[in-house]
Amino acid sequence: MASIVGVLYDTFGAFLIPATVFAVGILFYGVLVWLNRVEL
Repeated sequence: MASIVGVLYDTFGAFLIPATVFAVGILFYGVLVWLNRVEL
């Protein structure tokens, strides 16, 4: 089981980590824009 997890991490880790950071960044930016609209 551990070997399967290791293979999955090696396969998707290089893509999943930057994709997660990118998605969180977009969500954070969207929230900031939405809050600015509410304040305006």
